[in-house]
Amino acid sequence: MLVDKNLFYYHLKNRDYNFCIAELKNEIINILTLKIKEKNPEYMYTTLKSLKINCFEYLSEAEQDVAIELYSFCYDNSASEYELSRMLELYSELI
Repeated sequence: MLVDKNLFYYHLKNRDYNFCIAELKNEIINILTLKIKEKNPEYMYTTLKSLKINCFEYLSEAEQDVAIELYSFCYDNSASEYELSRMLELYSELI
């Protein structure tokens, strides 16, 4: 995990799920951005929509699925426990 493990587990232990979700979301965005930059060095992250579109252009189907789900969480009001669980799964698929 590229996020600060101690800080992440501290917040997880204290049920600060929003912090954990934000950290995982940022890390997933960073991973996908780096993978896109391998194929298109000029790519710069601007929005989740742009990231999703570029994932479809440059990345594998599995990575595209991660981008779609990450994008959908912006519009879905899932319970934070479910969203955290899915973010952890998505993160583990990428690393």
